[in-house]
Amino acid sequence: MGSPKNELGRPLDDEAQHKVKITGFWMGKTEVTIKEWNETVPEDPKPGKERDPVTIVSWGDATGFCKAINRKKNPNLRNHEIRLPTEAEWEYACRAGTKTAYSFGDNPRNLGSHGWYGKNANGFTHPVGVLPSNRLGLHDMHGNVREWCSDWYLKNYSTEKQTGPTGPQTGTNRVTRGGSWQLFESYARSAARKDEGPSAQKKDLGFRIVLAPSKQEK
Repeated sequence: MGSPKNELGRPLDDEAQHKVKITGFWMGKTEVTIKEWNETVPEDPKPGKERDPVTIVSWGDATGFCKAINRKKNPNLRNHEIRLPTEAEWEYACRAGTKTAYSFGDNPRNLGSHGWYGKNANGFTHPVGVLPSNRLGLHDMHGNVREWCSDWYLKNYSTEKQTGPTGPQTGTNRVTRGGSWQLFESYARSAARKDEGPSAQKKDLGFRIVLAPSKQEK
């Protein structure tokens, strides 16, 4: 997790490399769409094209969406929960087994074939799943919209080996990951990090969900 010091676009002190061990989880192949949001949270409908990622949702809105699904989930999944990914889970999923700056290699010139970002998105979101997925079958990890993670943001995370990290216990801002339609190459890297106050509702900020064993079952 993190990036080497010589990676193009890396900030000076925010992505120290360290080893992380995480347990299994399933992740949504795309960002949550406007259609999925409106079907799950009909009392707070969002306008827009159904296959576009939902945006202008706070961290609380995103976690509320997860809770709404958990109330309706299949009884066979009673020992599992829908939630936001941890920052470590998100980066693992984005990397898809790679150690390069992006899941497709190190050359930012190839980003336009894998993610919607500031140079090819024309100033707006795009339907999810249009561009090729990474090796794990996940789409739009390098762009379209930034994605909320469950962790509180800590600027310089530990370089020590960690198991199942979930971030600091308290904080001011929450972690966001992934590039977006209005950001450029360095922010679309697998290790790139940003943060927002939990109440932020931005046009380039959405989320995707994971399914994992419930905390009491871990």
